Amino acid sequence: MAELAKRNAQGHFLPGETAAPAGSPRKRRALKSILAAAASPEDLQLILANGVKDAHENPTGAWAMLIANKLLPSPKSEMSPISIDLGDITDSIGVGRKIIEAVARSEISPDAAQALLQSMAALNSMVEIEQLKLEIESLRGLLSDTRK
Repeated sequence: MAELAKRNAQGHFLPGETAAPAGSPRKRRALKSILAAAASPEDLQLILANGVKDAHENPTGAWAMLIANKLLPSPKSEMSPISIDLGDITDSIGVGRKIIEAVARSEISPDAAQALLQSMAALNSMVEIEQLKLEIESLRGLLSDTRK
């Protein structure tokens, strides 16, 4: 078992002592630099060309996934505007129910409903925080009035 490094009463290493007596671990070379050292530009072009050919032949294979993940932009969610008739409902629970009913009737997608419900939850949190701030200020006012 390795000998523990000597420390002072505060737990600091004494002069000449270190936590890593063998030194820092060697840095790993990036895959890009390893490939550059091992293959010529012509070799890399050939590897890539064969990979693209393999991706065409096997669209669910490793090369196709690599190309899709590294070279193609990731798709962005596109939600079109939606409209839900809320009638005279103004409370959050009622609005949430209307959103869920709209999904059940296939009027909006589950993804759109999830986005709406998450937005509502965030808004409700902001409203609650503001209400708590007002209540705290009111209580502070009452406390200062009773101390006078």
